[in-house]
Amino acid sequence: MFPAVMLSVCCLTGLAQIYNKQVLKGVVLLVASIVLGVFSGGLAWLVTWPISIIDACLIAQKLNRGQAVKEWEWF
Repeated sequence: MFPAVMLSVCCLTGLAQIYNKQVLKGVVLLVASIVLGVFSGGLAWLVTWPISIIDACLIAQKLNRGQAVKEWEWF
């Protein structure tokens, strides 16, 4: 869980999802965050960044418990 959360907090939005083996979801989240951030003057990052952190943490906890996680599963 810790590496996934640190990737979200310190790096780009979506990298923790890629680390959690949700590659397509991570790439879409990364691209969407960048595009929305540019068009909103950075305000969209105030929404996408915390959602990415929470999602990465909760998905990592599921993976650590050995639960199956689908590619587009959230929280």
